[in-house]
Amino acid sequence: MLYVSNKLPCPNKHNRNKYRNEAISEIVKLLEVTHGKTLILFTAKDDRDYVFKKLSNMGLPYKIMVQSSDSSQEHRLERFQNNVNSVILGTGAYWEGINIKGESLSQVIIFKLPFPVPDPITEYKMTNKECPLLEVAVPEMIIKLKQGAGRLIRSSEDKGIVSILDPRVSSRLKTAYREDTLASLPEKNSTEDILELKEFWDSIKGDGKHD
Repeated sequence: MLYVSNKLPCPNKHNRNKYRNEAISEIVKLLEVTHGKTLILFTAKDDRDYVFKKLSNMGLPYKIMVQSSDSSQEHRLERFQNNVNSVILGTGAYWEGINIKGESLSQVIIFKLPFPVPDPITEYKMTNKECPLLEVAVPEMIIKLKQGAGRLIRSSEDKGIVSILDPRVSSRLKTAYREDTLASLPEKNSTEDILELKEFWDSIKGDGKHD
C-alpha cells in the first residue's frame, strides 16, 4: 500500500526545521505500524543525519542505523537484514543500489520528493522548456522516486508499505504533478489515513480481520 501524508508543511528552505520535526513525529507513527523493518530515504545528508540523531535519542524499541560512508557499508546492510525490526536511514546510492529481500524491509519512507538538485545540465534543459517544472524537474523526480520505492518489493513474496511524507503529492495540495507521480508507482492501493494503513498491515501479516 502507498501512504501519503497530508499533514506536514510543504518543505522549503524557510521552514526546514519545522518540516524536519513534524516529519519525525510522522516517522515514529509509521514505525509503530510495521514495528521497524523500515528504510528511510533522504535527498540530503543533513536531513538524514538530523533525523538519525533525533530518532536515536527517543528510546524507540528498534535498532536505528545510518548509512556508512566507508567499506563497512555491506556489513551495515547485513546487520539491518539480520535484525528484523531495525530501521536504517540512507541517501545517495540507497535509492537504487540496495537489494534486501524479506520481512526486514517491509516499509520504505520517502522523506522528501527527490527533485533534481540544480546543476548546469538541468538548468540548461529547463531554459529550453515552456514549463520547466513539469517538463524537466518532475520527470526526473519520478524516475528517482520509482527507484527508491522499488527497494520495497525485491521478490514475489515481499509485501509492505511505501510512505511519502512530502505533502506535495497529497490530496490537500493537489499539485499539477500529483496524479502522474502517484500513477508511476506500482502500489495501486493508497491512503492518507494511518489507521487504514495499520489495518492493511495487520491484514497482510495475518493479525487482522481483513483479507
